[in-house]
Amino acid sequence: MVDAELAKACDSAAQAATEALDWINLAKNEKTLGHERAFLERTIRNEAYRLRRLARSLDRPMCVGVFGPSQAGKSYLVSVLGRKGETLIALFDDPNRPEVDFIRDINPFGEKEATGLVTRFSINPPKTPPGFPVALRLLTQTDVLKILCNSYFFDGDLEAETALSPDDIGKHLASFDARLRGGYADVLREEDIWDVEEYFQRQLRRAEAKLFAPFWPRFAALAPRLEISDRAELFSILWGGHRELTELFLTLLESLSKLGFAEDAFCALDALTPAATGILNVETLAGLGVANAETMEISAGGKTLSLPRAVVTALAAELRMTMKEAPWPFFDHTDLLDFPGYRSRTPTNLTKYLREAGSGALKELFLRGKVDYLFQRYTAEQELTSMLLCLRPSNLEVATLPAIIEEWIGATHGASPEARKGRPQLLFFILTMFDQHLSETVVSAGEDVDPGIRFQARLEASLLKPFAKMADSWPRRWTPEEPFKNCFWIRNPNYKAEGVIQYEGRREVGVLPQKVERIAQLRAAHARAPEVIEHFRDPDRAFDEVMRLNDGGVSYLAAALEQVCKPGMKEAQARNRMSDLKQRMFDTLAPHYVPTDAERRVAERTVVADAVLDDFAECVQRQAFGTFLRGMCVDRGDLVEAFYEARLSGALSESGAEPSGETKPAAPRKQESLSAIIKRLGKPELQPAAAPVNPAAAASRPRAARYEGLAQAAMQLWSKSVHDACDDLAFAEATGVPPKALKEIATELLATARRKGLEASLRVAISDATHIETTEQAAAKATIIAERLINRFVSTLGVDQAARDTRFDASGIGEHPTDFRQEFFLTWLKSFYDQTIANALSSDGLILDPEQNARLGEILKGFSG
Repeated sequence: MVDAELAKACDSAAQAATEALDWINLAKNEKTLGHERAFLERTIRNEAYRLRRLARSLDRPMCVGVFGPSQAGKSYLVSVLGRKGETLIALFDDPNRPEVDFIRDINPFGEKEATGLVTRFSINPPKTPPGFPVALRLLTQTDVLKILCNSYFFDGDLEAETALSPDDIGKHLASFDARLRGGYADVLREEDIWDVEEYFQRQLRRAEAKLFAPFWPRFAALAPRLEISDRAELFSILWGGHRELTELFLTLLESLSKLGFAEDAFCALDALTPAATGILNVETLAGLGVANAETMEISAGGKTLSLPRAVVTALAAELRMTMKEAPWPFFDHTDLLDFPGYRSRTPTNLTKYLREAGSGALKELFLRGKVDYLFQRYTAEQELTSMLLCLRPSNLEVATLPAIIEEWIGATHGASPEARKGRPQLLFFILTMFDQHLSETVVSAGEDVDPGIRFQARLEASLLKPFAKMADSWPRRWTPEEPFKNCFWIRNPNYKAEGVIQYEGRREVGVLPQKVERIAQLRAAHARAPEVIEHFRDPDRAFDEVMRLNDGGVSYLAAALEQVCKPGMKEAQARNRMSDLKQRMFDTLAPHYVPTDAERRVAERTVVADAVLDDFAECVQRQAFGTFLRGMCVDRGDLVEAFYEARLSGALSESGAEPSGETKPAAPRKQESLSAIIKRLGKPELQPAAAPVNPAAAASRPRAARYEGLAQAAMQLWSKSVHDACDDLAFAEATGVPPKALKEIATELLATARRKGLEASLRVAISDATHIETTEQAAAKATIIAERLINRFVSTLGVDQAARDTRFDASGIGEHPTDFRQEFFLTWLKSFYDQTIANALSSDGLILDPEQNARLGEILKGFSG
């Protein structure tokens, strides 16, 4: 368990986030924040949501997760890691049956994947109510929503689905306005929907998912205030409106509602036994959508009710098993998580599938989405301290597995070799079924056949081909100096290798005398295989351990786990995670706080500007400045969607309301930094910048509210796209500009836009060009105007360049042509430097309200401790 001090720190940070949201939404701060208010609110809400989720996880022990594709040997590994002796005994607070053989009586048996939830093995018994000794963690209603969306997008043939237009989505959402309650209908809140939006952006990443991007604010405003039946209908558009999926969503939500939306629930022992009908068995899901299905009792929040067994199976995210005794010392403070096997996905015509397969279709669709989502959920909650990734000796068929493993590595170790340097290695790559390398054909092969080829082929198929397609992939560059070297062999002694090993009954007693020499040859071949040398820390030890009699490498693996599963590991991870979340909120709000010491402010921003300029060296070297600049620009297609959403929301209503306020560029000389070059071009004097554009003056004649609505929508979209690009590690990698420098650029770029009155200029331009058009026509024109004006601002930072003299003087022509590309990026960087200083000096937007500025300073202290 994590100490009380950390829990208190999480609570303090959450309180600071609440105060920050209050400050952001205060009307008197609207002018200070401008078009960034929506971004600030969204960011703080999301980070506060993650902070609360982190706080809820603090009472759970650190975990080792066993994960991999179906039929990869996970069940065997779990059974031997989780038992002391020959049997894995689970304990229950049931006087009639206090001990149950997990493998024989609870775990479903079969050649196909048998489970659809996470099983947690722990020596710490949960507190359960009398008569209900089986403890479960339940899915939330947004979990169910994400699962059905996952199933629709990854198991549905989207080519066979009816294509949606933004107009279709807008009309669908508008139909729910009249159904809203006065307040919240239940526990669902706006931030839960922002979390769903993030899931779409992070996990789905398809054009169809992008279609919904402008509409999430409407979903967030509607969903928490709708009754469950209306909510199911609201969300049905996310899965193509398939009636069967909507009815399933409604059934599961109504069941959660009856349970009081509890996180934990409890069942009688007959929920698990017999295994053929237990909730651990995926076949029990076949009862979904079936009338008069078998029911079972379940307890949550002090009340007991009956629910269909299939519904309980669907809603169970985690089953908690108490081990009779700790098989390894690290289990004193570590739990073992057994994940259901990861599955390949095959797009299907859902209309036909749901019609012809009936309840079987619901079972399969929900199961596939749930299995995929559960790992994503545990990754997001950082439940997995370590992972045992199991791969069998064949080509990987699950094409999506490498991406989710890379995501987990990024979340737990770091997304780059540099970030992973110095951190403990928590990924254990388990090459299962080593007994296949002891088959008769292998151990009896002639001396002319190099047995090392088999080991090379195994690592190629299991590790390198699926996970190391890029030169910089984690198997090849775990850190800048080393490849990934945490591979382990596992052999199951229960599968007899009678051509190699002697047996007494079921026990292994030694290698057959006639095979001793051949095993030695295999060992030598294993030790000289280049792939083995590269990815095993000690090839000889790894081979000897997997050949250990009646063990098969499990003790060696457990000893390695012991080195990283130490008390305090989860606490350290939680502290790092909390620190990251607090820093993110601090960095988001800090640009809007103005230190009262002007000289200090200028000095601090000058240091930042110098660092940013020097951080562009690699970008310039790569000739990636154009890529960087394009990433800062706004996309016309996104503007179309933003204006459409603004029109639907009523922000563009026709009213008389007045608006408120080809030679490569020469590389820089190595002995001189970019910042020094820029300063040689001229440094701005440290005096107050010119007064900003007054929005009222810039828009002197009366204009309809739609001009302001279009300008605001464009600026909010641009602000979001700039922040998104600067937060994107792939963008940082593509441009060669470090993420920290990108964040500073976003801050200064948007501050310059506020200071120079870009929104007011945009409003005037839209008004001049669209004053006689209808709203729809005006939005179409405004798209072009906003794109040109904003993107021109990005390329010039609002600094008008002197016109070139078109009367060329040929006498000045030298041996080499003028490098206009270098001239352009140096001019832009010079402008950025100047604008950073000007922003620090400017009186606009600095301290519009001293009291609110001081309040923000106090809020920031809550994130800096």
